[in-house]
Amino acid sequence: MNTLIIDNNIYPEYWGASDIRSCICDLNHSTVKVRRAPALDLPSSLRDIKNIIISGSVTSATESNDWTRALDLFIKNAIDKKIPILGICYGHQVLGRILGGKSNVRKSKQYELGWTKIEKKYESKLFLGLPSVFYSFSTHYDEVCSVPQGCRLTAQSQDCAIEAFESMKDPIFGIQFHPEKSLKEAKKTLLFHKKQNEIILNEKNGNSLFKLEIGRHIFNNFLKM
Repeated sequence: MNTLIIDNNIYPEYWGASDIRSCICDLNHSTVKVRRAPALDLPSSLRDIKNIIISGSVTSATESNDWTRALDLFIKNAIDKKIPILGICYGHQVLGRILGGKSNVRKSKQYELGWTKIEKKYESKLFLGLPSVFYSFSTHYDEVCSVPQGCRLTAQSQDCAIEAFESMKDPIFGIQFHPEKSLKEAKKTLLFHKKQNEIILNEKNGNSLFKLEIGRHIFNNFLKM
């Protein structure tokens, strides 16, 4: 059985969703397959796919083009087949628009860049083993603006009312933050944004706020489903 990572990156240096792939491979639960949605390279069949992780992207969730429409159709099919799905950042927003419609995603009222304080609002299976409040890396300008029907809110932050949600009947989970990001990659990303004079959350506290076990708990919990 395989874990399918759908890579939505359009910048070459991030192709292959390397951070997510590293996290999953370290846990040794399954064989990892990576396919690229922007290249229209999605599998023709869901056979032998155990679970699906949808990566982030600099693409806006409000955009619509050939590859985003193909991605939505693929994910809808996977949802119908009850395959466990985890959407991260852009992937979270993809699930928001599939389950709640295009109006369910929008440009954030306040973007988040940096180390975000996440507050659990429901004891989701995805968050088992995590404290009620934890920090994780964020980088997003879009957001899910309402919890889709049939889902429930599982986490929020000061600037993002829906940091995470899950379906109440199917194994579908969306998280706005990036638990897969290593400290090195997070700092690299923030350096780029700092050069654009953007506001960085908890900029000087990354070394103390980064906790490897946060991502390990989340991915391990998901892969067990």
